[in-house]
Amino acid sequence: MKKTKLLLTIGIILAILTVPGCIETEVEAPIYPDAEQTEIPEIQEQVEEIIPWTDTTIKTYTTEDTPQQVEDWYSNTMEDKGWEETYQDYGATFWTKDNQGIGIQIITPEDAEQFNINQTIIITITTQTIE
Repeated sequence: MKKTKLLLTIGIILAILTVPGCIETEVEAPIYPDAEQTEIPEIQEQVEEIIPWTDTTIKTYTTEDTPQQVEDWYSNTMEDKGWEETYQDYGATFWTKDNQGIGIQIITPEDAEQFNINQTIIITITTQTIE
């Protein structure tokens, strides 16, 4: 995955998740089982370039599981918790519920090599908006 594709996808996530209104406290995205929270400076730098505010939380995790396993788990978990899927493309999925938004971006181990990581990377984005 090229860095510009990552920036574009994160930009789309934020456009979909952010509706007009004030941003208040954030909702927490579910954490994938056995995923390890990981600092990836390159991703943080890319995200900071396109997110001018600090009220959105972005976290990165790694896992040995396949991107498909991660995608399936999030799809089932979010549906079970009453979230409505609003977008899915380019390894990114977005859900909304009660003016809250959660998005995930899955980076394959092959694409993660650009960050010197050989595992699946999960980026979670959470925000809460009030209309």
